[in-house]
Formats: sequence, C-alpha cells, structure tokens
Amino acid sequence: MKRRLTRLAAASLVAVVCAGTVAIAAALAVVPPAGTPDLPSMVIQPSDLAPGAPSASGGYVKPGKGLLAAYNSSFRDVTTTAGVRLAGVETSVALASSSANAHAYFKDLRAVYGSKKGRLLIAAEIAKGAGAGAGLKRSDFSFARVRAVGVGDQSALEPFTMHIKGVKLAADLLVLRAGDVLANLTVVGLGGQLTPRVATALGATVAAHIAAVLAGSTGASGATGATGATG
Repeated sequence: MKRRLTRLAAASLVAVVCAGTVAIAAALAVVPPAGTPDLPSMVIQPSDLAPGAPSASGGYVKPGKGLLAAYNSSFRDVTTTAGVRLAGVETSVALASSSANAHAYFKDLRAVYGSKKGRLLIAAEIAKGAGAGAGLKRSDFSFARVRAVGVGDQSALEPFTMHIKGVKLAADLLVLRAGDVLANLTVVGLGGQLTPRVATALGATVAAHIAAVLAGSTGASGATGATGATG
C-alpha cells in the first residue's frame, strides 16, 4: 500500500510541475458510485484564490483499494488570496469506505512522508514522472521534517525543495483526513522558498469544503454520473 500511496503523492506533484493538468480524457471515463458526496466541491475552487484564477483542470479518477471514489483538480500559475504567487496547486480527494480505512490510509501516507525510504520513493517517482528530459536525480531533492499542521482531523506537511534544470523550486505535500475523506494537497512555489502558511491555509480551506459537503450543504455527485469538473 505504501508504494501505491507514494506514487499517488508523487503523481500529484508531477502533474503540477510538469504537466499542469490532470489527464482529463482518462478522468472523464470514471463515473463515481451513485450517492457519492460531491467531491468536486471539496477541492480548491477558483474563488479560494486571488481574483482572475483560471478554471481548474480536473475529474474523477479510479480510486484505490478501500476507497469508493476519488477526484483530482489542478491549477497552474495562480496567486493566493494573501498575494503569494504559485507555480501550481493540485488537490486530490478520496472517499474511504469507512473512517477506519481513512485513518489507515492517512497513517501509511504519514509514514511514507516521514521515512528515508519513503522520501527516496517520492523522489524516484517524481523523477520518473518528469521524464528523462528533466534530468532529476535523488541529489536534486532536499526534504524537511514532517509535522502536523492542525487542519482536519489529522494532518501532515512534508516540505521539500528540488532542482529542475538549474531552477530551485520549493514545494509542500500536505495530507489531511476529515471524517471518511482523505485529501492530498500539493503546493509548488515559484522560487526556492515557500512558507508553510500557504499550504496550511489552503489545507484549512479544503478541510472546510469537506466538512460543508459532508454536512449536506451540497448534493451528491454520483447520482447522474457527472464528473463535475471545477470552475
């Protein structure tokens, strides 16, 4: 399970840094089960960013084992409401079959982020996803300490930097659990520094969206099979 979760986290980062979009053609082929909570309303919305933010690229994707539905959303070249310019923001949310499963997934992701082996896997998967042209090596990555940031029921933030073709980029991977929902937020800065407050604020926004949807303020997304792309 840990290697699969590592690949999911790394794929999120690659989507933001290298491609900037989720694979829409593949995503549109996935229909969530009827009655699935409105996952597209849980991710970062254009209204959560500074005015002028573009519509997100996103769609439902195939969920992993123990998950009922999953949705990915991606922005490129945006500015936060606090005025911080970002190379990209990507949100992945997944509905688990139970709170126990959601807790287990969170525990495994937290272990991946905090271990030397897990970081090696993250670096390897990012390099693989970026392709040979990016020239990424393990030595191009530098990871910081994982810590909880107090969003949702559980949270963990993994800051790190990487060099791509001589350019240093700072990035944060934030995973959180809110009830039966897991969210993985990837924030990539435009330079070598990125304050954790940016990812924490965006993570709190996602947690609030999840709580609102689970409380019933938005409808089910799976009843008609609509993908509900954000924006």
